[in-house]
Amino acid sequence: MDGQVWLVGCDEETKSALATELRQRGAVVLAIDAADSSLADLFDKAGLHGGCVVLDAASPALDPLTFVNRLISKSPSARCVALVEGGDFARAVSLMKAGVVDVVEKSYPAAVLAEAIQKDVSALAGDGPWTADDGQLSDIEMRLVHLTVAGTSNPQIAKELGISLRTVAVRRAKIMQRVGAKHRADLIRIAVESGWC
Repeated sequence: MDGQVWLVGCDEETKSALATELRQRGAVVLAIDAADSSLADLFDKAGLHGGCVVLDAASPALDPLTFVNRLISKSPSARCVALVEGGDFARAVSLMKAGVVDVVEKSYPAAVLAEAIQKDVSALAGDGPWTADDGQLSDIEMRLVHLTVAGTSNPQIAKELGISLRTVAVRRAKIMQRVGAKHRADLIRIAVESGWC
């Protein structure tokens, strides 16, 4: 992995583990505390050197939407990956709409996070998102995606769609397999990029 990775607002445990994994993959890692004065410099540098900003969206020290909006306005070519708490789908969707290239659940092991970041930094041109033109989702599948993106719980989805809890899990798994989503955050990213939501 070439280029710099800025870790912004990450707690010490996440910062240490993720920095180690990323350095092993060849990245130059810079950790910036959310309250650090060098954060202002980041906005001018982020679009350079094929770098990537990894934002801990759960950090209480900064507002992630304000950060992403400012980053994108100052450095439109910057890549930003957001780490979110598991199940925080509303925040994931709003960050994707603001311009982050990926949202990853913070609870994943550092190696999984580093792999996702490496994939985002090294993404080949022309490898666009899966779109509805690549295959059709049925009406009920599309409703299931919409409810998932909205952060609706599985029991609520089952009730709303009139299907069993097991059917919700099975259908979502099949949808995720078809669109190449590895986890819910991936499904949300694909849904937003494809304009489904």
